Amino acid sequence: PSYDHTTGSGFYFYVEASLPNYPSIGPYILENDLSTNVGVVSFYYHMYGGTMGSLQFDWTSDGINWNNIWSKSGDQGDSWQQASFTIGQYVDNVRFYATTGSNYESDIAI
Repeated sequence: PSYDHTTGSGFYFYVEASLPNYPSIGPYILENDLSTNVGVVSFYYHMYGGTMGSLQFDWTSDGINWNNIWSKSGDQGDSWQQASFTIGQYVDNVRFYATTGSNYESDIAI
């Protein structure tokens, strides 16, 4: 995307799908340890392109076995989309997990 969701002039994290980051390269992982019960996760994502890959949100309670709670793949349109869901109280780590599509038209942003 050419702008962030919140102000239009802020920041966002994205996976760049230009060479050599395709086809189907990844996973690109953004992971965080949790020190408190989060409850609800809410974020915006941008997945625009004819050969879009996939984005998912996973959690673990033991640091070894990851569980997927949310995922999207394919073109989601040229706009920021919101995702929101509840995660359990025994979650220790969470991660975004992205994989590019089959060519350069598959940048993924959060």
